[in-house]
Amino acid sequence: MEAGWSDERQAFVQYEGSTVLDAAVLMLPLVKFISLTDPKWLSTLDELNKTLVSDSLVYRYDPEAGPDGLRGQEGTFTVCSFWHVEALTRAAGTMKHGSPSRRCSPTPTMSDCSPSRSARPESNRETFRRR
Repeated sequence: MEAGWSDERQAFVQYEGSTVLDAAVLMLPLVKFISLTDPKWLSTLDELNKTLVSDSLVYRYDPEAGPDGLRGQEGTFTVCSFWHVEALTRAAGTMKHGSPSRRCSPTPTMSDCSPSRSARPESNRETFRRR
């Protein structure tokens, strides 16, 4: 696990010895390779939020930081956005208020994801009865 860690970025990176972030690391906690509460994971999540997330959509990587040889502009990668939501949701369930990801505007923060702040009706049955 040390080989994929960048002390400079304080995050897991694209490959050993690199400093380039790659949203594929969002799979690490989803496949239970790392704990959701591991400080290295939380630091990686914060770094990803700062550099690869734009208006809640996620880029796979920054092509300027790690050119892939393809021409044209890079777009967000939908599956990475889903992995990001899953990682945030799972981490929110294990974090206390004031998580490191609170600095990630405009991306919802861990505390924004808590059920106590949602405007959901008490049950789906209530929603259907009101219609």
